[in-house]
Amino acid sequence: MNAPLGGIWLWLPLLLTWLTPEVSSSWWYMRATGGSSRVMCDNVPGLVSRQRQLCHRHPDVMRAIGLGVAEWTAECQHQFRQHRWNCNTLDRDHSLFGRVLLRSKSPALVELRGAVPAVKRFLKQECKCHGVSGSCTLRTCWLAMADFRKTGDYLWRKYNGAIQVVMNQDGTGFTVANKRFKKPTKNDLVYFENSPDYCIRDREAGSPGTAGRVCNLTSRGMDSCEVMCCGRGYDTSRVTRMTKCECKFHWCCAVRCQDCVEALDVHTCKAPKSADWAAPT
Repeated sequence: MNAPLGGIWLWLPLLLTWLTPEVSSSWWYMRATGGSSRVMCDNVPGLVSRQRQLCHRHPDVMRAIGLGVAEWTAECQHQFRQHRWNCNTLDRDHSLFGRVLLRSKSPALVELRGAVPAVKRFLKQECKCHGVSGSCTLRTCWLAMADFRKTGDYLWRKYNGAIQVVMNQDGTGFTVANKRFKKPTKNDLVYFENSPDYCIRDREAGSPGTAGRVCNLTSRGMDSCEVMCCGRGYDTSRVTRMTKCECKFHWCCAVRCQDCVEALDVHTCKAPKSADWAAPT
């Protein structure tokens, strides 16, 4: 989304979110709502009348927000691609996070108070010249968002240093859960509860489980078959794919390759042995 950022781009989504607490997760519904802005405004759950009016009043902004949510969801899935939880959803649950997960560590990566400063951190100035023959007698400049990968990498580093907190008894703030850790700053990510293990499908927690997820047989990290599959084992299937091979440089100046068929083993996690389990889509 390398679009210019006027004031409306910053205050409208924040205003709609602040008006009612239920809307904070409803923005993620936009990633699954296609079509016109009217369809989007009429179908986002949790909006009150005033919010829907604002939504209809700024159709271009709403479309941009929908595209931004979809782009950020893809970036979130990239950052968690080797983890059991990778920003996926359950059937017919477009909030991206279940009711339980919203207080745990993983969704802290994309919560509003952490994401907005991160996006603003990488704003860049873009300019366009006006004048005869590129004389640039007049120049128009605006702030535009950089590639989401920069923001995603920055938030990923913050996520790995996220701090667990507990609410004060009077409800006016929070303190660190473990006194050995430093007090979080305004730039730190915080969370209330430890994340579930995400091993099995849990609708209340918003976890689709890891059954069917691809794992790495040779890895010893989070993407290993032992960790990803939660000890349930894995299935192996032989697949073929088309790749470029025997590439040669031809003067001047092109690289020409042959199309080759490559066979490889793909390992996917087994499903739990439970009668009431259903594979997520």
